[in-house]
Amino acid sequence: MTEALGIIGVWRIMGWTRRQIYEALYFSNDKMIVVRTATGFQMGWGAFDSARGWYKAKDQEESMNDFSVEELLSADINNFALSYDKIEKVELKKFGKGAFIDMFVSGKKYHWSFRGIPGIKSPKIEDLEKILRPIFQEKLVISNFFKI
Repeated sequence: MTEALGIIGVWRIMGWTRRQIYEALYFSNDKMIVVRTATGFQMGWGAFDSARGWYKAKDQEESMNDFSVEELLSADINNFALSYDKIEKVELKKFGKGAFIDMFVSGKKYHWSFRGIPGIKSPKIEDLEKILRPIFQEKLVISNFFKI
């Protein structure tokens, strides 16, 4: 197995039902794999469903190094790879203890909310930068979400 250069837990919201999609950004030597780890809903009984998805995603992220890149890609039809040379820009927008990660790939924007880093309790923005900076170098832009 190849050890990941880093794994970042993220989530995003889809549609009017406020469906939460939990994913992990798995960084290999030449590409980033977007791995679907769980889903949840915020509406109705959604608080329980959302929390269950959060913890399921956390457990899956902690075991990702046990799988090859090919196994991660084939684990779910929603998993996909983004080659580093196709990623034009990565924006890390920090706010309080949280952050957004935006990636611009071939004219398309991917937007995630930061959720965690396996093995690091209460990660900080500096922990995110330690993973992203060596991979993206000058493509990585760090800013504050709230401009004063």
